[in-house]
Amino acid sequence: MKAGQLRWVCALAEDSRVEQLLELVRTGEYGSQRSLATALGVTVSTVNDWKQKAVTKGHISEFEWAKCLKAGKTHCATSDDATEHADNPDF
Repeated sequence: MKAGQLRWVCALAEDSRVEQLLELVRTGEYGSQRSLATALGVTVSTVNDWKQKAVTKGHISEFEWAKCLKAGKTHCATSDDATEHADNPDF
């Protein structure tokens, strides 16, 4: 196998992970790059690198990214409230 082929395969694998990142962030369930990193089993730095690649390639805008994370923060807060109130029947 030639070195160029190996890099090409790695690039495809990374593109797949970037797509996976975009799918997760667009669910509106993740309020931070740290939570995305945890879900994907990578570092926050890797998430940031993948995000920059996606923005550069036009797959997502900075505005959409921020909007999705904001939705995730709201989702997380609502989920925490729901869990808290489920334990308190008088709510």
